[in-house]
Amino acid sequence: MKKLILLFAVLVSGLLVVSSCGKTGAPNCADEDVKSLVIQIAEGELKRQLLIGSGMLMDVPLNKINYDEMNKAKDQNEKYARAIAYVDERMAKVEMGLSGIRTEGKDDEIRKCNCSGELSVNGKSGPVEYTAQYTEDGQIYIEVFGL
Repeated sequence: MKKLILLFAVLVSGLLVVSSCGKTGAPNCADEDVKSLVIQIAEGELKRQLLIGSGMLMDVPLNKINYDEMNKAKDQNEKYARAIAYVDERMAKVEMGLSGIRTEGKDDEIRKCNCSGELSVNGKSGPVEYTAQYTEDGQIYIEVFGL
């Protein structure tokens, strides 16, 4: 459980992009695509924290610990396979949600909104801030802070 709480202690900026062609103005903080991406980024950071906390990757530099990359390489690396199995087992028990969403600012000219809310992990919640912005090619660009 301590590892889940670490999720809220680390200040992280996460980025994810999804297609949203034809949109004008700023996205809304509570748009389903925006909320889904915020949760995906938080899940990615939790996976990273679980990998670090597993103690199985002590010889791997922190900046090289990446769930997706290690998952791809797990068939060639037994240590990665054990660490990924450890994380997957724990993630199967994780319920994550985003509530209390608030729009802190919105700029339709640059198509960006500043948002805050409560990110919950297995019933425990903490504050999270994020921005959502449409890119020039119609994608949604998300940054998450406070994980």
